[in-house]
Amino acid sequence: AAPEKDRWDEVARALMQANHLWTEISGATLGMLPEDDTVSLNVRRSLHTLDAEKLAVLLAKTADLGLAWQDFIVSGQATPGVPAFFEIAPSHA
Repeated sequence: AAPEKDRWDEVARALMQANHLWTEISGATLGMLPEDDTVSLNVRRSLHTLDAEKLAVLLAKTADLGLAWQDFIVSGQATPGVPAFFEIAPSHA
C-alpha cells in the first residue's frame, strides 16, 4: 500500500523505527518503491534450511505481517501481536 500524502510523515517515521533493530517486523525489512511510494516488506531466509512445512509457516506469517502493516499504512490502524519469524529460523550454531 502507499500512504496518503497527509500520512507520509507518520508512515515514514514508523517504517524507519521498525527497521531499526527489526522491531515490529520480526527480522524482515520495510522499504518504499520510488515510482509510487508503495511500501514493500522483504523477508530473507536460506531456503535450503526450510522444509515444506516451515516454508508454509514463513509465507503465512509474512502475509499476516504484510496485512498488519497495510492496515497501519492505509488507515492508521495498529495491529497487536506481530508474527515471530524467529520461531522457525534455523539455528546458526
